[in-house]
Amino acid sequence: MTIREIWNSLLARFLKKPAKPEPTELFCWCPVANVVEVRQYGPKGAETRRGTKHFRPGAKVYLVDAYWGMGAESVIVVGHHRGSKRLITLAMRSAHLTNWRIGRTYSPHIIRELEKRGPFGKSGAGSTEGKRKAEEIVAMLAKTGPGS
Repeated sequence: MTIREIWNSLLARFLKKPAKPEPTELFCWCPVANVVEVRQYGPKGAETRRGTKHFRPGAKVYLVDAYWGMGAESVIVVGHHRGSKRLITLAMRSAHLTNWRIGRTYSPHIIRELEKRGPFGKSGAGSTEGKRKAEEIVAMLAKTGPGS
C-alpha cells in the first residue's frame, strides 16, 4: 500500500461526509407576482420611485398569506432582497405588485414559509387542492387588486 493510498483511506475514515439526501421533486403551488416598475411616492404622489425599499422593480415575489379582513390590501410575500439578495419575508401593499399568476416553487425556504403561514402550503406539496386555492386567490387579486 502506498503512502497516498494510506493517506486517502485515513481521510475517508476521519472526514466522512454525510450522505446527501436524495433530490426530490417537491414543489408547492402559490400565487406569484412582480414588483411594479414605478410607483407613486410622497404627498399626493408627487414623486415616483422605482420598485420598493426592499425589492427591485420587476422582482418576482411569492405570496405566502394576506390580510383578508382589509380586502388583501396588504399581503405577506417572500422574495430576494434588493441589497443582500437573500430571501426575505415581509408584509407589503398589494398595490405595489402586478402581473398576478400561479406558479410553482421548489425552494425549501419558500415551501417552509408556505407550510407555516399559507393556506395552499397546508394542503401538501404539489397537490391539486393547493393549486385550486392558489388559482382562486390569483383570480381574486387580479380582479380587485389595484396593482394589477
